[in-house]
Amino acid sequence: MSWSPKMMMWWRESGSPATCRGANFHDARLNGADFTGADLSAADLRGAAMADAKLIGTNLKGADLRDVIGLSEQQLTDAVTDSTTQFPASVA
Repeated sequence: MSWSPKMMMWWRESGSPATCRGANFHDARLNGADFTGADLSAADLRGAAMADAKLIGTNLKGADLRDVIGLSEQQLTDAVTDSTTQFPASVA
């Protein structure tokens, strides 16, 4: 299944943050998606486009963010990461 920002917005509006532990978002287009409070731990986000995605309080522990497009240091500062999170070279 391919996730779009529209789908994530619908999920967010349902009243609870998304739980996508271990999800495969490899090469997904997630520009502008609202992942506020979501659990994306261990998610594969390699090569995903994430410009302007909201990551406030988002659990990215163990997530693979290598080659993510458009991700800023501020977005990662807003998220929850740990030593197992794999960062893109542009913000490592």
